[in-house]
Amino acid sequence: MPFACLTFGHNFVYQNYKARPHIARTVVNFMETEGIEHMEWPVVSMDMNPTDNMWSEVTRTMDASANQPTNLAELRQAVIDAWQALPLHTK
Repeated sequence: MPFACLTFGHNFVYQNYKARPHIARTVVNFMETEGIEHMEWPVVSMDMNPTDNMWSEVTRTMDASANQPTNLAELRQAVIDAWQALPLHTK
């Protein structure tokens, strides 16, 4: 949360899928105190998470590439290239 608050202020919505760490009393109290808006998310439904689906597509694109990264710089560039190759619109 500190990173999100510093980066976005309070201009974000936290996606809560009720994992144990997300529903601990301390966490719930902190979010209420800080006024952090959260979206309820069905339990065990990560397939509905568009970000997870996008990362899966990035992984598939990278796995299919003939040029596999051999160091951190190449890995970073491969991730960026695969991410930028994602379609902006879906059917």
